[in-house]
Amino acid sequence: MDIALDFDWDPAKRETNLAKHDLDFRRVVAVFDDPLYLDEDSTQADHGEIRRKAIGRVGQLIVCVVYTDRGPKRRIISARRARRDERERYRHRAETA
Repeated sequence: MDIALDFDWDPAKRETNLAKHDLDFRRVVAVFDDPLYLDEDSTQADHGEIRRKAIGRVGQLIVCVVYTDRGPKRRIISARRARRDERERYRHRAETA
C-alpha cells in the first residue's frame, strides 16, 4: 500500500461474513497490498453512498472486497471469493501488467 490506510467495519457484519464466506475482514484488507488489485465502482442507488470493490489476491485466493471510504477510514462492507468473471478480469490485468 502506498499510504497507510485505517480500516474499520461493523463487528456483527464481520462475524456474519466470516460464517457465510469463511473470510475474515481482518485478513482480506491485505487485498489492498496487492499491486495488481482491480478497483471498480459498486455503487447502487439504494446504498446512499459511493461503494467500490477491490478484486485481488489474499494469499492464494482471489477475493472481492466491497468497501467505502469514510473520511480517513476505509470501511469494509463485505468480502467473498471472486466470481469467475472477476477472476478473469484480474488474471487479464496480471497478464498485461
